[in-house]
Amino acid sequence: MTTTIASLLERNKAVNHTPLPYIAERKGHGRAPPRTMIEVVVHRIAGGNIRHVLRDILILDALVKLNEIAIVHHTDCGTLRFTDEQVRAALKKQTNETHWAKIEEMEFGAVSG
Repeated sequence: MTTTIASLLERNKAVNHTPLPYIAERKGHGRAPPRTMIEVVVHRIAGGNIRHVLRDILILDALVKLNEIAIVHHTDCGTLRFTDEQVRAALKKQTNETHWAKIEEMEFGAVSG
């Protein structure tokens, strides 16, 4: 584990941790040079499936050259209880039949089924 990730984990444990200011707050002061505008990027995704976030990680790396990446997934995620077919069935209940063919083509990357 690198120092940066260890530091992030320690800060996560701290009860009285003061988070970094939002980008808009830092930008308004005019004191932060552009290279220090973003210290940490947090990207959350339903289901925690790396396939669905990999594109975003690659784009961010191409634009800002990421130094480190930590992928954190909690145990017993509720989204792991759904199969692709269950998600498709739920979507069909909420949409018009004209969209069902497209829904059938969708892959959600369910882990459980």
